[in-house]
Amino acid sequence: MFTTIGTQPTRADIVNGYAFDSTTLTELADQVRTLAGTITNSTGATKVFWFGVRSSAAQPTRFQLGDSASLLAGVTLEATITVNLEPDSPLGGYIAEPYTLYGFNFQPGSAYVSIGI
Repeated sequence: MFTTIGTQPTRADIVNGYAFDSTTLTELADQVRTLAGTITNSTGATKVFWFGVRSSAAQPTRFQLGDSASLLAGVTLEATITVNLEPDSPLGGYIAEPYTLYGFNFQPGSAYVSIGI
């Protein structure tokens, strides 16, 4: 998920009804805590790229960006936030699931991203 610099995602940006909002984010898979691949920011402006992991899972500690998998450099996190996720209309007694989101600045164009534990 990309946001404007200074804007942090909220539950409403992430959840649509009873599922993750596929128009604003990409869901990798259950239990995935790493990412390796090319990401494209096609907006023409620097944005914040957000990567989220269920807070109860082991959290990533390595965030890198570069022209390719062999040309990576560490990035400085713009922010680390926790967002409690739940359906738009949760049933009584529903307990929201906290997710930790990590955001870093991402220039326009494509870059190889590596996030790991």
